[in-house]
Amino acid sequence: MAPCLPSAQLDGDVLRGLDEKALRLSTTRSWVDGGKAMASLRFVEITEPDLRLQESYRRLPQDPAIVVAAGRLAAENALPW
Repeated sequence: MAPCLPSAQLDGDVLRGLDEKALRLSTTRSWVDGGKAMASLRFVEITEPDLRLQESYRRLPQDPAIVVAAGRLAAENALPW
């Protein structure tokens, strides 16, 4: 059986906003809220790898010589625009 997770508590302003959006879209608060939840999950899915990469560089910074060499290589091979 899956663990029971606490539900989110929404204040009055948030609920009113959901209700207004649902009314404009001719749908329900649950549908709007579910869409926002899915968008939040997608945002985390997209940004999590980048955040992990940033954290890895904080733990083990890149060698400055590699950064200089990569910059030089990029400059030498840049396409003329």
